[in-house]
Amino acid sequence: SDDGLHLSHGAAPSLQEAYCRAIDGIAVDAAVGSCGTAAFRREPVIVEDIATDPLWVNFRTLALQYGLRACWSTPIVDGQRQVLGTFAIYQRQPGLPTQQHLQLIALAANIAAIAIGKHKTEARLRLSDVALKTISQGVVFSRPDGVIISANPAFTSITGYSEAEMKGRTCKLLQGPLTDPQTVEAIRQAQKKNQEFGGEILNYRKDGAVFWNELSISPVHDEQGHLTHYFGVMRDSTERRRAADALRLFRTLWDQ
Repeated sequence: SDDGLHLSHGAAPSLQEAYCRAIDGIAVDAAVGSCGTAAFRREPVIVEDIATDPLWVNFRTLALQYGLRACWSTPIVDGQRQVLGTFAIYQRQPGLPTQQHLQLIALAANIAAIAIGKHKTEARLRLSDVALKTISQGVVFSRPDGVIISANPAFTSITGYSEAEMKGRTCKLLQGPLTDPQTVEAIRQAQKKNQEFGGEILNYRKDGAVFWNELSISPVHDEQGHLTHYFGVMRDSTERRRAADALRLFRTLWDQ
């Protein structure tokens, strides 16, 4: 479960459905069968004989009713060693896993970790996509080489370019003669050092109109620390700049 306190049934085509229903939602804790204990300890739990092992004291009658005598469970973990679930092999006779069993368990746990992680990532992306479509700030994702992957509606509204027109290009298309080269270099140096950038830059819309862009760019890394893409957030700060300039002019005239 999302709170990490329970295990929900995922898949077990060779186990009886009634047994799967009975163990669905078991707690992640010490002495909760093989799976609940494996998730709690974050390490494999090998139960040779369910009929005698103390970890199964609360589930022994249930398991024996369905002819289950051994259970070898391994936690499924992500790159940060967070438990995503467990993978278990049941046997109808007491016994310990062979080397072949252990290799199968390790392989299945790794495949399951990839599948579960992919599912969670896609779910987060769906939620993020909904959020990005509603916020007023422009958001753009680009590859490490700067090529744009996607942009939200606010970004296209500010720049005048459609997402299709932006994809495959870089944000250099927003630069023009009045764009400060020092700011451009500051962005380049921040990316070279794998650092965030924050500041304002004069950019150009598709129709040639200039606007002040309050911009922040953050590098995003995978679990191994490799740069995967950049996440940029922008806001049209032209009116704020104009108001600030007008206020400075007013103060100058007032002082005179």
